[in-house]
Amino acid sequence: MTFSEGSDRTERPAHRRPRATRAARRQRELADGLARDLGHEPSTGERALIEQVAGLVVVREAMQQAVLRGELVNAAEITKISGAVTRCLNSLRPKVGRRTASSGPSILDAIIAERRGAR
Repeated sequence: MTFSEGSDRTERPAHRRPRATRAARRQRELADGLARDLGHEPSTGERALIEQVAGLVVVREAMQQAVLRGELVNAAEITKISGAVTRCLNSLRPKVGRRTASSGPSILDAIIAERRGAR
């Protein structure tokens, strides 16, 4: 601590937590990008979901970095987080134009058609 000359006020050096700052900045960047990707101003519910998925992505990225550093990471946890990210992103997609399981031929249909054409 340092004291200002002639003052009783205590001045404290600014302490930063660089990793927390980077993570917070990354989360804001992700949230802003996801909001832009919506194509319209997000509702309150969409904004909450965007913030949630951005936070999950930051956690998942941190876990992936830990794996790259050779640290042990719970595979079940990273899988759960990845699944939650996917579900959140799917719920943000517009319902119009969503692909359904029956849209387009299946791989099996393509193989059958190819074999029939070869005869």
